[in-house]
Amino acid sequence: MSPGAALSGLLSRAAPEASYTAVTVARYGDTSRLQRLLDNKPQLLTAPAAVWGETPLTAAADAGRSDVVIELLRLASAQGPETVRAMLSHRNAYGNTALTCAIAKAHADVVQELLRHPEIDVNLSNSKGQTPLHIATLHAPQLLPVLLGQPSIDPAKEDANGDTPWHRSTRAP
Repeated sequence: MSPGAALSGLLSRAAPEASYTAVTVARYGDTSRLQRLLDNKPQLLTAPAAVWGETPLTAAADAGRSDVVIELLRLASAQGPETVRAMLSHRNAYGNTALTCAIAKAHADVVQELLRHPEIDVNLSNSKGQTPLHIATLHAPQLLPVLLGQPSIDPAKEDANGDTPWHRSTRAP
């Protein structure tokens, strides 16, 4: 049984649809339920959840749900570049964007989808001052060529400890 089907079954027994959060259904990849939620409440597209500050995009990116990421960015694009920029630059409670969430879990397909959008800022830092390049150095070195191919990437940006991604990569964790 797929995670989306399992979630659908669990949720259908647990509570009425109005109580499902867009973040939860995005994380579990239920695009049809997500679409219904967003049809009824379009503000959920960019509204962060109260507890961890996740949006549907950060949750889907963290879970590696490229299908959901594509759909969310399509819906945001229909609202204009400012909505896309707001979604891509939103930081959760740890200061991570959708891009840093996807990199930390090495979800290459999600990273590629996020990087397709010219509105993305590939140098946004999380609460530790780590950029996507810092995070890739630590958690997903296979993504370094993809990130270093971004024209606006800043490999000299320092994190909160004063380390560049290169400095961090030369030290043991």
